[in-house]
Amino acid sequence: MKKRLVPAISLICLLAFERPAESDAAEPTTAPRLPADSTATPGDERNSSTARIADAVRVVNRMKVDPEVREILNRATGLFIVPEYDRSAMRMKPRVPGVLVVRRGEGWSDPLFYEVGPIVLGAHAGADIDALAAILLSEQAVSRFASGRTFSLSLDGGFNMANHAAQAGPFPDEGDDAIMWSNAAGLFPGAAVRLDRIRPDEVGNTALHGPDMLLEQAVRAEPTVAEARPLHSALAD
Repeated sequence: MKKRLVPAISLICLLAFERPAESDAAEPTTAPRLPADSTATPGDERNSSTARIADAVRVVNRMKVDPEVREILNRATGLFIVPEYDRSAMRMKPRVPGVLVVRRGEGWSDPLFYEVGPIVLGAHAGADIDALAAILLSEQAVSRFASGRTFSLSLDGGFNMANHAAQAGPFPDEGDDAIMWSNAAGLFPGAAVRLDRIRPDEVGNTALHGPDMLLEQAVRAEPTVAEARPLHSALAD
């Protein structure tokens, strides 16, 4: 009888020693994943915000070389900038950062950060594109950004996109919500444009504005962010 129990006891002992190893092997697959930026400090995020504003300043300076763009910006209700765009890289990284500023009397709001993508532009936008912007022309367009909900800046998304090439009268038309600009083409027709899944970048906005920021209030608030002064200056020149 004892001889028959030996193999069984040995098997139980073997399993007892092996179980911790199985548990350790399974742990990485069941442990929660941390976000990619979980090691970033508030200072890192603040520096990233400053860099995004600097990128937006460079785009504004390029836009304002065109006198027509300068005139339209003077009548704009807002400006949404995509400072870094790479058509070929959109397949690998379909979402890119965007920066919004909203008209406040003679000046502009502090910047708000968004994510956008995928992006479809059509042939009129040009071939060698590295920067985009949507000049907002209506309060409806600003309200969609301020809502905090995900939306698409496109005809299908409910926006009247200015058709620069076909415009016969004063440009832009009174009913237009937005007009598109790229570094390659300047102002271009927006009928084929889709800036999909635009949504607030909560991490970036918190780093710049603090955790108590409310999006709808921020677009109408007095500008207070020191890092935004270069962008305000570029828009005012």
